[in-house]
Amino acid sequence: VVHTGDALMDGAPFIDYRGGGSAVEWVKTLYNLLKLDFDTAIPGHGPLFTKQYVREYVQKFEIMNQRMMDLVKEGVPKDRDRLVAGLKLDDLGWAHTDSTDTFIGGSISGYYDEMASILAAQSGR
Repeated sequence: VVHTGDALMDGAPFIDYRGGGSAVEWVKTLYNLLKLDFDTAIPGHGPLFTKQYVREYVQKFEIMNQRMMDLVKEGVPKDRDRLVAGLKLDDLGWAHTDSTDTFIGGSISGYYDEMASILAAQSGR
């Protein structure tokens, strides 16, 4: 058994950029978690999860990260509605979860900035 706090939730992740959060580092943390021997994960809120759920969650998170990266590459403006549409949260099962409004309202701008910063660093800007 592992206790993950809010590293896992039943829905879209809330990336606390004000507190130093990072979508990229969060994914790395979840992959490190998967190296542990456990069957059950206790989140900070919500139901218990299986290790398989953690595998699926991190894969969805990676997909969402790639989608945001693509939106930045395409030059999509930092407009909340356009970004949310481009993330296709419905495909991930995260469009209508308890954490979705928190993610959209508190993380989406920082999320865009994080991916833009990564792209700028990769291109040497």
